[in-house]
Amino acid sequence: MSDLTGTSPGVQTPIETTSKCWKAIRVPLYAVLTILSAALQSVSFKKAGYSLMSFPYIILLVVAFSFIPILFLFVFYIDKTYGILKESKTVEVKKTFAVLGFLNAANGVLIIFSNPHVSGIVQSALAQAVIPTTLVLSVLILKVSFSKFQYIGALVVFVGIFAEFIPYLQTSAQQSSTVASKPFFVLTFCLGQLPASLSGIYQEIAFSKSRVNVVYMMAYSSLAQFVFLVLLAPVNFIPYFGNSTPEKFLQMFQNAFLCITDNYEGHSECQNAGLILACCIVSMLLTQIFQTLLVKVSSAATSVLVMTLITPVSSLAFTFHFLMGEHVEQISVVQTLALIILLFGITLYRFSDSLVEDFMSKKTQEDPQEKKSKLNNSAIAAVPNFKSLEEAKQNDNDMFSNARGRASSKPVLLPTRCGIINSEYTAGGFKRFDDWEGSIFIEATEYEYSLDFRSHSLEDRGSTPLLQAQHSKMLSRSYDGI
Repeated sequence: MSDLTGTSPGVQTPIETTSKCWKAIRVPLYAVLTILSAALQSVSFKKAGYSLMSFPYIILLVVAFSFIPILFLFVFYIDKTYGILKESKTVEVKKTFAVLGFLNAANGVLIIFSNPHVSGIVQSALAQAVIPTTLVLSVLILKVSFSKFQYIGALVVFVGIFAEFIPYLQTSAQQSSTVASKPFFVLTFCLGQLPASLSGIYQEIAFSKSRVNVVYMMAYSSLAQFVFLVLLAPVNFIPYFGNSTPEKFLQMFQNAFLCITDNYEGHSECQNAGLILACCIVSMLLTQIFQTLLVKVSSAATSVLVMTLITPVSSLAFTFHFLMGEHVEQISVVQTLALIILLFGITLYRFSDSLVEDFMSKKTQEDPQEKKSKLNNSAIAAVPNFKSLEEAKQNDNDMFSNARGRASSKPVLLPTRCGIINSEYTAGGFKRFDDWEGSIFIEATEYEYSLDFRSHSLEDRGSTPLLQAQHSKMLSRSYDGI
């Protein structure tokens, strides 16, 4: 006997088979793509530092600006289709985006201006300074506690970072022959992890009170970042740190344009500068996309494993001649030792954190007194794998009816050089759609809340065609129940 679709019971449809096959391969696929795109991003930015060594400020402006139209196109689509929450559009929330933009701009200035003067392998190691920095700031600012394994892991990471500084404790003669990095810029690069840590902590403080769609947040944060980068133009005039003077500032833009188009006479390093800069933008965008998808569809342990593997893979990428050309690097014995120590510390910190999160999640789900009730699925058929409202109540303490917010906690997935979404809020703290990739567009929208029959008014038709169709389904359902 066939069902309404014309398929015999027990026989999988091609769509169901494809879906199961895709679910089986997507996590390892996203993992590999995340690692590869992150390594390519590290290589691209390092090569851009060599090609555009005199124009780090231009690199910042071009990369920051390129993301603005891309992200706002997605915001336009989300708002017109699903309806971004009105409380997300307030001035107060946009002030939060401005703070995030400033922190991102400060991080970018410290990192990119140091980039040409710090070897890629050293950069991969020093970027992990964000772990002990975030831990200390979380304890001081958020007043949260960590597990003993996390404290040990952060300490081990600190030891690994200190090991990277061992060559700089040698005499200047020895240093110049064995180390390509400049001590001042090594310290500056480390200092760049401070605003990255503050960004994750600030998100925890700000977004524990209200929900914001992550794409919407990224768009306005990118806009604010670009504005603050323009305002930070005087950093170019700082002796030894910058590469210009007030008199030559405008000329710097012209020279940078000539270099990007490979028309800067007498500067062979500008060859392929435009292509390398384009690779920076594309690889950064792909890394952000793949990491976001990975966080959405995989477990915390898997995400943490992938983020941990990025460090050694990126370090090894700098040793490949076909990637780095004449700037190929070699890993010294000290750097190898430091990398091993760092991997141990990162693994201890990140995995202990993910195990605690998984344990707490399972604990909240185990409630034998609550049973699943039958729901009419017709009103939520448009969204695959949507959790039942009873399950949402068990797993997340009925978030829908609790002022659209959550309690503040510590950042879970800490930021790395490749732009990982850097807080529990953006990493899916409000996960409502199990593991569907498209849920990133729906989260914190009017459409998401229209799926909750208890909090949605039947008099509210919605502001988009999709919401109006959803309202009609709910209205039909309410009449059917009479």
